[in-house]
Amino acid sequence: NMFRVSEAYHKTMFTRGGQFWESDYNGETALYSNIWIEGQYKGRLIIASEQEPSRLRLAETGYFGEVVRLVMTRRIIESSGELIPLNSFIIETRLGLSVDAEMLRTHMSSIYLLVNLTSGGIDTDGMRMRMSSMVRESMLHVGVSNMYRGTGHTGGQLMQAVTALEYGQNRVAPIWYCEFRSCVLEYWLQNGLGKFEKNTIISGALPILRDYDREHGTELYNTLKTYLYYERNSTLTAKVLKLHRSTLPHRLERIMRLTGLNLDDYRTRMYLNLSFLADEG
Repeated sequence: NMFRVSEAYHKTMFTRGGQFWESDYNGETALYSNIWIEGQYKGRLIIASEQEPSRLRLAETGYFGEVVRLVMTRRIIESSGELIPLNSFIIETRLGLSVDAEMLRTHMSSIYLLVNLTSGGIDTDGMRMRMSSMVRESMLHVGVSNMYRGTGHTGGQLMQAVTALEYGQNRVAPIWYCEFRSCVLEYWLQNGLGKFEKNTIISGALPILRDYDREHGTELYNTLKTYLYYERNSTLTAKVLKLHRSTLPHRLERIMRLTGLNLDDYRTRMYLNLSFLADEG
C-alpha cells in the first residue's frame, strides 16, 4: 500500500484541526481533519483540493471535522447493556449540512470524501479516472453519489454513496467503484423510494438545471424534459419549444457540460424520465 511508505502521510497522523496535505509520491493534495476522541485517532475527514487553501478554508475544514467528531461521540447511548443508536440526533452546521447519526454510526468505518468538481475543473468521468489507481492499489471499495451543488443536500448524497457502496459490494462479482446513477434503477424498481425522499433519489441533473435556469433565465430543464419526451427527435423538440433547429444543439451541449450526462446511454435516459415524472408528480 502506497500510504505505508509515505513519510508525508505518516506525519499527518498526529495533527489536529484543519490541515493541508500534499502527497510525496504523486503530487495530489487535499484538505483534511483528523478525528480524535479521548486522545485516540478514530478516522479522518478528507476534502479534495487542487490548491493550497486560505486560513478560512482550513478553519472550515476543522469545524466540519469537529461536527463529525461530535456526531461520533454522541451517536449512541447505553441502556440495559445495549448500544442504542440515537436515530433522531441531527446536527445542523453553519455550512447547511444535516448529518444523520444513525447513518454515520453504521458506516463510520468508511472514509468520506467531498470532491469539488468545479474548482478541480473535472467531471465525474475525470474523477473516476483520477481515483482508479488509488482504488486499485489500496484495494478500496468506493460508492459515489450523484453530482450536486451546494451543501444543503449533503445528507441525502451521503445516503446515495452508501447505497452505491453496498450495491457494489453485494454483487456476485463485486464492483470496486460504483456510482449511484448506475444502481439507482435497480434500487428504485425493487424498493420504490425506500429510505430516500423524492428529491434525493431523482437524477442530480434536474436540480442543477433548475438552479441554473433560475440564475441565468434559461430553459434547460424544460429543454431536456421535452427532448427526452419526444425520444430525442430534434426536429419535433425544436418545433414544440419554438426554437430554431440550430439553437437546440447548443442547449443540449450546455446541458451535458453542466451535468456530465451521456444521453446516448439508454439507462441514463430511463433514469432521467423517471426523475422528471417523480419531480413533477
